[in-house]
Parts: sequence; C-alpha cells; structure tokens
Amino acid sequence: MSHALCTKDAAAKKVSPPDGFPTDFPLPPGTIVYSADDRGQDGIVVTGVTATSFQATLKSLQTALPAAGFKPEDGEVEPHDAESDWSSNDYRGRWAIREIAQ
Repeated sequence: MSHALCTKDAAAKKVSPPDGFPTDFPLPPGTIVYSADDRGQDGIVVTGVTATSFQATLKSLQTALPAAGFKPEDGEVEPHDAESDWSSNDYRGRWAIREIAQ
C-alpha cells in the first residue's frame, strides 16, 4: 500500500479510498484524496494534496502514524521530499510526500 501526498493547494476532486485501505490511517490535516487505485495483490495507491506546509505534513506523518499504531520503518527525509515504509498489525505500506513549488 502506498500513499503519496503533494503539498500544494489544488482544486482536486475528492474520492474515497477503496475497501482494503486502513480506515484509521491518519492522513495529514487538510489532505484531499483525489486518486485511489486498487492494484490487487500489489496494493492500493492513494494520492492526495494538501495546502499544509511540507514540514507540517512531515511532522504529522512522523507523529500521528506511530500514535495510531502504524510503525515507521526505513524512512528518509530530503529538503523537498520524504518517504517511509510503515506497518501495523493488519497492514504494511509506504508513504511519500513531495513539495510542489508555489
């Protein structure tokens, strides 16, 4: 399961994640999910945008996920992007965020 967030205020059409996406996964504040692709055994890819700053989005992922039972694994942070694998009792996945200019 993968999650990609772009930190840019965008007019995005909100969609719901498909069945199989953890309903208790704490998306960062202001996230609008605009794409959800169920790839069967390869997982679910959920893509969203937020007007929240890159640093605030990163902090939210780094604090809210462990607090909700999603353990981070093997992450890396660079100036305009970050990513990490994660796991819980029932799921495993990867999140990634990218900062978009503007």
